[in-house]
Amino acid sequence: MVLHLFSSLDFGTESEFLSEEYKCFSPYSQIFPDRDKRERIKEMCEKHGQRLYPKYPLGYDDSQALIVFSHSTPNNTLPIIWAGPDNEKTPGVVWNPLWKRIKKKELNELNENISRKKVPFELRLPAPYHFTGRIKELKKLEELLFRDPSDRKICAIFGSAGFGKSALAYHFAESQKEKFADGVLGLRVDGKDVDTIARDFARIYGIKIDSEDERDATTIMKESFSHRKVLLIFDNADERKIDSLLDLGNNCSIILTTRDRRLPNLLRIPPDHRIELFPLLNQDSQEFFKKLIGKERFENETESAYKIIKFVGNVPLALRIIGGILETQDWLPLLDFERSLFEEKTRLSKLQIPEDKDLNVQASIALSLKYLLEENIKFFVCLSVCAKSGFSNYSAIAASGYDESSVNEHLGTLRRLCLLDLAGPKKFVFHPLVLLFAKDLANKLEILDNAAERHARYYIDCIKFNDVDFSRIPR
Repeated sequence: MVLHLFSSLDFGTESEFLSEEYKCFSPYSQIFPDRDKRERIKEMCEKHGQRLYPKYPLGYDDSQALIVFSHSTPNNTLPIIWAGPDNEKTPGVVWNPLWKRIKKKELNELNENISRKKVPFELRLPAPYHFTGRIKELKKLEELLFRDPSDRKICAIFGSAGFGKSALAYHFAESQKEKFADGVLGLRVDGKDVDTIARDFARIYGIKIDSEDERDATTIMKESFSHRKVLLIFDNADERKIDSLLDLGNNCSIILTTRDRRLPNLLRIPPDHRIELFPLLNQDSQEFFKKLIGKERFENETESAYKIIKFVGNVPLALRIIGGILETQDWLPLLDFERSLFEEKTRLSKLQIPEDKDLNVQASIALSLKYLLEENIKFFVCLSVCAKSGFSNYSAIAASGYDESSVNEHLGTLRRLCLLDLAGPKKFVFHPLVLLFAKDLANKLEILDNAAERHARYYIDCIKFNDVDFSRIPR
């Protein structure tokens, strides 16, 4: 028997617009064109149908249909297909259905159960690497977001680049995700307009918004999230205009990270709902560095390890980049590396303001480049034209002009040196400070314009030859 699958029929009107050829036992049936076979099967279906669904033994209003949906079966279909112990039937008749007919109440309950099982955990941010410390800050996040159900659930984490703001937000979200019944979402929002931010949050949550939807960003956010117990992370916020997206009531929780210490005030986030992040405590820095380079190596050269930590000011990003170098140079004594780091920091301090808070990270990045080949460095700076929120290896191929095999090799090298992070499956992202360094170096090497042109041509060709929606192109 052949079942015809229809995905968008109105259950109450199939018999009004299905032609005779789609009725199983019509003289014009395309399902059973052989008359003798059709009559034999009809007799069998009527016999059992009289017991299962006496009023309409061949389906509601004599529809004689063979329609099955992915979620249920309409009663227009032959009762022998769908009738079961808890469906319409003569009491006491036991029948095991091929495709069960689910009533509306059961269907609603099923959808609710499915929704609960598919609570999204989508953080389009780099996962923390050996997260260490921040006990006090984690406790404050818990207090702000969980203590008072009637209080506004928002927290701004601010501090200098490389201090671990995104890592703190990610670690908190991952460790507390069970407390957010409707899921956790996190996005880089720097450089994006509010409409893009609102639609991106809705899209990764699974809410379909048509391109012609005329609702403004504020309305989209409120209608999508104000009634949900969800955590939204606005990572690396840089503009006041996102204020219109943050008023989501008391159900939705919000964490905002920013390097701009003035922004929380401009966004009217109460002072007691702010966390200023500083470099790691000495003990936490030592524990973090020990995880990065290995306990044995750390303890064998403890004095040099302490000096390296002090040289970079206990800044997590700088330590992580140094850890990446030392992991690839496992033969290199820490004493030799300590001297190289001191020389690099001294060189940079002569070129810029000595009090520059980013100098520790810049010295680490500059030193890591000395362990790269010229082709690695060229590839590294070309990537600075890719989307700051994350990009695919296809985008890297376009920006660099290298073949896929070379690109994958270069990406692996940059990942090992912690100059590039992953922000999802096959999606790479720079830390904002590393991106600024790469852009500056690309300008100095005079290759930024060529990389930008190759990158732009890639997207133009995708649209021109594939006729696809730009937002769906891998970036």
